Amino acid sequence: MIKLTCRVLGAVTFYFACVASVMFSGPALAQVAWPNKPITLIVPFSAGGSNDVFARALAKELTVTLKQLVVVENKAGAGGLLGTGLLAKAPPDGYTLMLASSSITVGAALKTGLPFDMGKDLQPIAMVASGPLLLVASPNFPAKTPSELVAMARSQPGKLTYASSGLGSTPQMGMELLSAAANLQLLHVPYKGGGQVMADLIGGTVDLYMGSVSTSRALVQNGKIKAIGVTSRQRSAQLPETPTLNEAVPGFSFEVWWGVFGPAGMPKELTARLNQEINKVLQTQSLRQYIDSEGVAPGSGTSEQFNLIVQKELQNWRDVGKRSNIKVE
Repeated sequence: MIKLTCRVLGAVTFYFACVASVMFSGPALAQVAWPNKPITLIVPFSAGGSNDVFARALAKELTVTLKQLVVVENKAGAGGLLGTGLLAKAPPDGYTLMLASSSITVGAALKTGLPFDMGKDLQPIAMVASGPLLLVASPNFPAKTPSELVAMARSQPGKLTYASSGLGSTPQMGMELLSAAANLQLLHVPYKGGGQVMADLIGGTVDLYMGSVSTSRALVQNGKIKAIGVTSRQRSAQLPETPTLNEAVPGFSFEVWWGVFGPAGMPKELTARLNQEINKVLQTQSLRQYIDSEGVAPGSGTSEQFNLIVQKELQNWRDVGKRSNIKVE
């Protein structure tokens, strides 16, 4: 009888030990198991642009560090909102992600009737890169510095023109922020894309354009357009002789960013793991050199910090749209 009781107690003890082992090792096992299949990285814009280029460079490095294939898929449409909507509907399991620039916050803030709420339906994971824009002018534009531009614009309200790649685009919103900060009245000339903008700027059809440093730098160096100022608080390492706009408009700054998102509802452990892995590959020499060549800086920080930036921008663009009566159909 005593021997039987001991055997039963031993079996029960072994059973509960096994259960406890599974319970306490469950999260660790789940974390180790991810990823066990290819990961899709959505780019909500066409191939060849900055979003696509950054995504492919990042996917290459993540494929090595995660030991699992990261596949880039371009899902262009509606100014990046089509691909963003696809991500919002994806399972929050870490196998569908998206790399996009800050331009998607503009559309998400200004466009009505969207089937998703970017502030609630997406999980910001990590910032990949950030940097300023460059305000440039046609080669024969009289003003050469931010101070000269401000004085000229104030003396001719509504006369100077600036181009953008479309209504609600980042170049327009950047110029709207500058106009509000400096109390300027400029005439907006929207285009359907960035290609014709540069041709007309070089030809003098429009006066000004605020675009990426990488797009404008070569044309500035070749003398085809004129650099007025960068939008960051400090001068750009790529164009050290070009002043900042805040040297004439104190307090003004505007930077764009690129970041990785997932669907809302992702486990915190998985979000933290992805943030850690992305920040790790951003320190590799090859990726840092590539990001630097684009005139921007590698990102950093936690997913919580990135989320705060996204939420702040969404509200900021809602305020700008309301103040300037900008509506995106």
